Amino acid sequence: MANSLSAGYDAIDKDGRRVQIKTRRSESGEKPKETGRLSKFSEHEYDYTLFGVFNSKYQLVEIWKADYHILEPIIASQKRRNPSLSSFKKIAKKIYP
Repeated sequence: MANSLSAGYDAIDKDGRRVQIKTRRSESGEKPKETGRLSKFSEHEYDYTLFGVFNSKYQLVEIWKADYHILEPIIASQKRRNPSLSSFKKIAKKIYP
C-alpha cells in the first residue's frame, strides 16, 4: 500500500509533469558498472523517471528517461520494486549526452 504522506515523485518539470529521480555514481572511473539494481521505486503514480549516471568525481555523464506506464509493469514484477539497471535501460531512452 502506498504511503499517503509521500507524494511519490522528486520534482515537477516545466510542463507540470511529476518526475521520480534515480542516480548511480561510479566508485572509480567514468561510469558505474552496468550490473546491479536501481533503488526502490515509489508505489505512487508519477509521469516519468530520470536516471542520472555520475562518474567518481560526481560529474554527470548520462541521463536516461523512462515513461511511468512503460516502466511500471517492470517495477511491479520485482518484489522490492527495484528493477535491474539492464531492464531499466532496455525500455528507457538515453537523453544525455
